[in-house]
Amino acid sequence: MAGSRYRVAVIGLAHMHVNELMRQFAALPDVEMVAVADTGRAEVNQSSPSTRAHTLRVAQSEIGIPHTYADYHELLEREQPDIVLLCPELAYAADIGEAVASRGAHIVTEKPFTASLAGAHRLAQAAQAAGVQLMVNWPSAWSGAIRCMQQLVQDGEAGAVLQVHT
Repeated sequence: MAGSRYRVAVIGLAHMHVNELMRQFAALPDVEMVAVADTGRAEVNQSSPSTRAHTLRVAQSEIGIPHTYADYHELLEREQPDIVLLCPELAYAADIGEAVASRGAHIVTEKPFTASLAGAHRLAQAAQAAGVQLMVNWPSAWSGAIRCMQQLVQDGEAGAVLQVHT
C-alpha cells in the first residue's frame, strides 16, 4: 500500500491509552481517521478523566473523527478500515479482534491485549489466518535509546548480553 492513505478506525474506549494512539495515528500524513465505536459496556468509573465519554469527546473534538457507531460490527461493515486501534475491555478483546481480523483489517492494540493466554492465542491465530498484522503497542518499542541498543546488539557492537533492565 505504498503511497496509499490508510483508513483507521477505533474500536473500544476502555483503555485510556487509546487517546495517545489516536493522536499519533492522526498526525501521520497517510492516515485518515474514519470512525470510532465503543463496545457498549457500562462505564464503571464515572469520576475519572479517563472515562469513555471523555475519550469519545477527544476522538470527535480533538482528533476530528467524523463517524461514531454504537455497534462495532456496523463500523467494520460501513467503513472497511485498513487498520483498527483496538482498545476494548480485555475480556472482549479476543472476540472483537477476531471480527476485525476476519474483515481484513490490521490490528494495533494495547498491552495486555487479552484477558487470558487462550484469548491471546485466539487473537493471534485469527490475525495469522486472515493475513493481517497484529501489533501490541509497547512504549519501549518506540524508544530511540532502546532501538539503538537493539541495533548495537544485533551488529555485535555490545558484546554478549547477559541481562537487560528498562
